Parts: sequence; structure tokens; C-alpha cells
Amino acid sequence: MPICLKEKSVNPDASESLSNAGLFVAIEAGGTKFVVSVGRHWSNAVTSTFETTSPAATGEAVLEFIRRESADRNIAAIGVASFGPVGIAAQLPNYGVIGSTPKVGWTGFSYLDLLETFSAPIMVETDVNAAALAEARHGAGKGLRRVMYVTIGTGIGGGLVVDGAISNGVTHPELGHMLVPRHREEIADAGFCPFHGDCLEGLAAGPTVTARWGQDLSQLGEDHLAFRLQAYYLAAMCTNLILQSVPDRIVLGGGVMQTPGLLAAVRAETSRLLNGYRCDLLSEHDWQQLICLPQHAPAAGLVGAYELAFDCAAGAREVVVE
Repeated sequence: MPICLKEKSVNPDASESLSNAGLFVAIEAGGTKFVVSVGRHWSNAVTSTFETTSPAATGEAVLEFIRRESADRNIAAIGVASFGPVGIAAQLPNYGVIGSTPKVGWTGFSYLDLLETFSAPIMVETDVNAAALAEARHGAGKGLRRVMYVTIGTGIGGGLVVDGAISNGVTHPELGHMLVPRHREEIADAGFCPFHGDCLEGLAAGPTVTARWGQDLSQLGEDHLAFRLQAYYLAAMCTNLILQSVPDRIVLGGGVMQTPGLLAAVRAETSRLLNGYRCDLLSEHDWQQLICLPQHAPAAGLVGAYELAFDCAAGAREVVVE
């Protein structure tokens, strides 16, 4: 079946010129739910949500919805924003295949096999990369060259978009496993990541906070040690990103970032950690511009999946796989 790999920047408003191309299918595949949408644009589409159970049950529900809503009309392209790990290199045999995952039954699941019945080109990316694309093109990072998106929720993940295109290497970034220094008030013997212990995800993901303190961060309040630790670890991440990737904007999404006061605390702590090293980041306005919340939450992943489909239909690059 035809598959698509975006290797260069495309017109961020390509969707406007594709109005007669047919329908688009966008799939945001998460560990707990699949959000599936059919339409010409995300702003005018039919969308439904399905629980992530077994590949067979969830897959059949997805197919039935797409068949019903497309009603035999032409599907121009399909964009999939998936939980990971997932193969994203179109030239490799594991493209669109879920890697080793604790989600029972999903290791080895292939989106290409599931969707081949529609004979439409397909582009597969990670959910966080797709969300980054949505925010860079049409959200908090619109008009900027280098936009970093980070989600802090059940896990921590990040994606970088440069000049309108997702920036990957051999595989997608694993920002959540960045190693960060422990806070001086840290009292845990070890972090909660089974691979690295004290990585960012092991110290600051939502389930880590709940496991340590018995409550969500939003229930603990700004005076709690958990709040100070969370602000510090996310600020350490932002500091590393600022110095290494030099983004024009860092967009912080995910459920944990809904905690009242956390965004302001992360900005202030990042400023403290940088200690004036970046002379262009001095005023409160500078920090408000650099570190912000997403504009497409909670639908950034789905909007990004539509962008993947638009890119695919526009022919950013097409590779035919028999």
C-alpha cells in the first residue's frame, strides 16, 4: 500500500488547497483510547472515541467507523498519531508497527495492515510529534521556526518541529528519559522509571507524583514539596532544551500542566537555573513568550494527525511498499 514520509517542510496551510481531494482520516491512538475522525478538515469533521482494549476489538471498531462515515467516498490520505514506541521510518519494515509496549497484546500491531482495506496513503508518527506539528503550524508556535512540544501526563514525551517539519533522527525523540539532577530536597531513594530510575519521567510523570504522595499534584497545592520538585524537574528539562535545541517556543501540554500555578513556577525556576546565561531571556514577558501552554489542547494530537494526512495527500514524499 502507498505510505508517506514527510522529509521537508510543506505549506502549513496545505489543507486549504486540498478541499477537493476527498476525505481525510485522522487517528490519535492512545494507550487508553483511540480518537478517530473523518472529514475534509479537523474543524468540520465527524469524530468518535473508542476504548483501547485488544487490537482486534479496537481495530474493528475503528474500521467500522471509518467505513460508515466515509460511505464509500474517496479517502485522500490517513494520518496516524500513535502511542509509542512505533516505527516511523517509512523505508524500514517496521514502519507503522508498535514496538515493545506494556500494553497487553499491542506489541507488533501494524497500522498499515489494519488500514490497507482503504487503499489510501498513510503517514504514521508518534502522538507527541503530531501534537508538536499542530502547535507549530496552527497553535502556540505558529509563525516560529523552532517549536518544541512536551507533554507531561501518564508519561513524558517531546517533539521538535523546525520550519514546519517534524525533526526526527534514527527514531523519534525520547525526551522523557532525559537525565536531570536531583533536587536538593528530594527524599525518594530512586525514581520510578524501570529503565533509568532518576530520569525525567521517573521523577516527574503524573503516576510518579501520585505513587509518591497519594494524590494528584493539583490536589497537593503550591506549598507542598511535590509542587517544588515538579517545577524544578520540568525547569531542568526546559533549561536543557533551551541550551541544546534553542527553540523559539516550548509548549508544555498534558494533564499535569493543568495544575494551577505550575506554568509560572516552571518559568521562574528555569530563569533561576539559567542564571542570566541567555541575555535575551531576562524579562517576565520573555519567559511568557518562550514557555507556554498549548492552544489546541486537548485535541493537539488529533489536529496533528490531520496535518499528517494533509502532508501525505500533498505528496511531501511518497514511497510505495508492496
